[in-house]
Amino acid sequence: MTAEQYESLPAALRRKMRYRRPRRGQRTLCLTLTTTQPDPVRCPKEGIAALYRVRWQAESAFSRHKRLLGSALRGKSDALREHECFLRVLTHNLMLLAAG
Repeated sequence: MTAEQYESLPAALRRKMRYRRPRRGQRTLCLTLTTTQPDPVRCPKEGIAALYRVRWQAESAFSRHKRLLGSALRGKSDALREHECFLRVLTHNLMLLAAG
């Protein structure tokens, strides 16, 4: 959703919140999150911040995966591309095991 689309929503459907997360040995992280979930009881800001953190970790993992293994699939058929995806996941997991 673009900023223009978000701003065009009725105010009752928009919610902007600030979330502070203390970090040991670093400055407190201050996030400004926007959502279309207006009910703070059903969707508390701590829950939305936790979902944001999980999404950020997934995005970071995908980014690292692409940097290390490349982003283009070379298989010509769907079956070969699927096989290549499985091999990339296996390679990524083996690299994590070797590093850890």
